[in-house]
Amino acid sequence: MGHRGMESTMTAKPSDITLLGDPVARELLRSTQVARLAYTWTDGTPRVIPIWFQCAGEVIFMGTPLRAP
Repeated sequence: MGHRGMESTMTAKPSDITLLGDPVARELLRSTQVARLAYTWTDGTPRVIPIWFQCAGEVIFMGTPLRAP
């Protein structure tokens, strides 16, 4: 994963919380940038939406509108 020219050297499964210790992950979690949630809609088309988040230790909270798909 690259971010602003930086390369991550950590290899882990997406659900592995050790990813949170990666320098690139730490920078992203401290940033004021919104996260982007990517998924495939029911018709098979890809969707990417901005989403606010807050990191609290090993837990990341993501806020979505109540009527979000």
